[in-house]
Amino acid sequence: MNGSDRYLDVLLADYTSARDDERELLNQQTTLFGAVVATLTLLGALVASISGEKPTLQMPDWISAAAPLVPLALICLLQIVGSQAAVRSFYIRALERQLRKELPSSPTLDDYPHLTVMSYQEIQVTLRSLGQGTRIPRVLTMIIFFSVGAVFIGLVMYMASTFDIYLKFTMIVFYGAATALILMESVNATVRGKRYFKNLVDDAHRRSMEPLTPSVDGTASTSRGRSLASYLILPRPADLSKAPFFPIGALVLVAVRPETAELEYFWPRVVVLWLVLEVLVYQARYQWNDLRGLGEDMEAPAAGQRGRIPLDPTTSDIRPVVILVSCAISVRLFLAVLACALPFVSFFHHLLPMLLGVFGLAAVYEILRGMERNGYVPTTQGPLQTSPSSVAVLVSLVVGLGYPLRTVLGIALPATGGSGTRDIPWQWMWPWNWTLGNPFHMSLPVDTMFLAVFALYTLSLGILFVSMTWCLEGGTFVREHDGSTYYYRRDIAQKPHLRLLLLNTTRRFAPLPAPTQEPLQPIIEVDGRSKKWLKFASRLHAPWNIALLTALATGALAVCAVWGSDPKIPATALAAAATVGIGVAMALHRNKSKITAVVYVAGLLLAAVTLAAAAAHTSASVTAPAAPSGTTLAVRWILSSMSTIPILVYKFFEHSSYRDLAFPPLTEVVATAIRRALVVVLGKDTATRMGI
Repeated sequence: MNGSDRYLDVLLADYTSARDDERELLNQQTTLFGAVVATLTLLGALVASISGEKPTLQMPDWISAAAPLVPLALICLLQIVGSQAAVRSFYIRALERQLRKELPSSPTLDDYPHLTVMSYQEIQVTLRSLGQGTRIPRVLTMIIFFSVGAVFIGLVMYMASTFDIYLKFTMIVFYGAATALILMESVNATVRGKRYFKNLVDDAHRRSMEPLTPSVDGTASTSRGRSLASYLILPRPADLSKAPFFPIGALVLVAVRPETAELEYFWPRVVVLWLVLEVLVYQARYQWNDLRGLGEDMEAPAAGQRGRIPLDPTTSDIRPVVILVSCAISVRLFLAVLACALPFVSFFHHLLPMLLGVFGLAAVYEILRGMERNGYVPTTQGPLQTSPSSVAVLVSLVVGLGYPLRTVLGIALPATGGSGTRDIPWQWMWPWNWTLGNPFHMSLPVDTMFLAVFALYTLSLGILFVSMTWCLEGGTFVREHDGSTYYYRRDIAQKPHLRLLLLNTTRRFAPLPAPTQEPLQPIIEVDGRSKKWLKFASRLHAPWNIALLTALATGALAVCAVWGSDPKIPATALAAAATVGIGVAMALHRNKSKITAVVYVAGLLLAAVTLAAAAAHTSASVTAPAAPSGTTLAVRWILSSMSTIPILVYKFFEHSSYRDLAFPPLTEVVATAIRRALVVVLGKDTATRMGI
């Protein structure tokens, strides 16, 4: 038997096996469809029993709400089997076409000249294909799909109409999302079957290149970095560094209005709103930003460290990932709304201001970034084609506004109690019949000047943080150095705000020349991610220097405001001036001596403590008959560190590279903490013997 005969035998064996599987699969589909119809009938009987003015069956609402899970699970299984049938159909057709090539030319049947042998699957697909054609079986199949879907959705909606608003909302989101996923999979496997099968074949080919054995520790990983699951759970863990601003706002409120801490549910409200803001609302906003900047994030020089949406660069179909990220955004917002079920969280008084502030600011940012993207024109030589520099300045300013937004929300939301009654407007009625139970309002129990000082302080601190971070990120585009000039990648023009900030260092920069252009001096490759671009290399008028000076000044004023002291009093004014002066001197300091640095830090801390003590001594609230409690005094002393935070942030970034800003993976942090705890419990010797 030669090789050709062996190949034909393999094809025939594979074809026979596939046809046998197809018959078995058809039996499974028929059985599953009967089970779906039966469970929908039982669900209809259950709905009839628990509905109406005099229900014949009494059961908790949450159990009734879970009843549709049974037919839903069967429908999902039916769709999975249907997708397998579509894949098997394409595979059998590919086998048939290959087998026909192995047969003699024109292998047709005598009664039908155009009917070739080994074409049964082609005939079946032509009869029942949902992708094209107008034959009656296609219409009948659509009627089957529509009938099952209409009955299931109708029963779920009718059942939910009698439940509490939060259970109703949960049912709509969960069952609606499941129905949408089933519909998308059905369309992909039928109407878009060719693309569906091709993508599956491409993915299977890539998987076949990977070993079946697990990777050995210490070997190079073929992973593309961050997993999609970790991204969906927590998109940007590094941005949790901004999370303290909301509780700082709440502490400021307690410091100046101690009575607010005695409000019912005050501290639980602070914790819940903090988690909703940082883990749900802001992370959803970040995912929206990542979706809009998907292409440029993939091409960024530090793409792995930035940890944006993980995509496989070898595949061109990004729709599944985009759909998953969109679903994650929806789930986050749904959970945020669901938090309003708590008795101390209100939709109109707490969540709505949060959503308007975060996504309103995000919309402005995305508009400006869109202007930057539209102004970019790819070039290989000559000057860069970018949007106006004014747009880049506005981008930095808008991002900095997120810091005072967090602080203002921390001051305003915890003190806003709401009415304690249901205040979500949607019910099972037309929108024009909705009634809003409570007017929207926010409580700001501080005076305008006090709020302005703290807003300006956090804005300055935010611009300081953002501008220095983006300057280091701009440095990651640098690739070459000829001894006098650093050359950055030309695609930095997609993000002109990074280039604008990078040019505020004292080094000389220029775009990379064309590949055909001969360099005038020897070229040295540079890893811009590891270079400390800000170390002793800032221009005096750099945005971070201006922001530092503003933050130091407003920080001193904020300390006085927290204590209720007048900054015009000589002792307080002198201490504030000393704190600002030492901070400025530290920023201008260029001596690398560690002793000098220690002296500066000691002087800064001494000045900050003196400022807090002077403000406390001259505070009207401290000397009043009803002195503040020990907790209030402790909070005020903690907030007195605001005068030192700006220069500490400044020095941290000044001595950091972009690689130093990398946030370790959450699993690595947890594993390290567990490992250290085991070492403490078991002892170093035992832990070492165990390989911990």
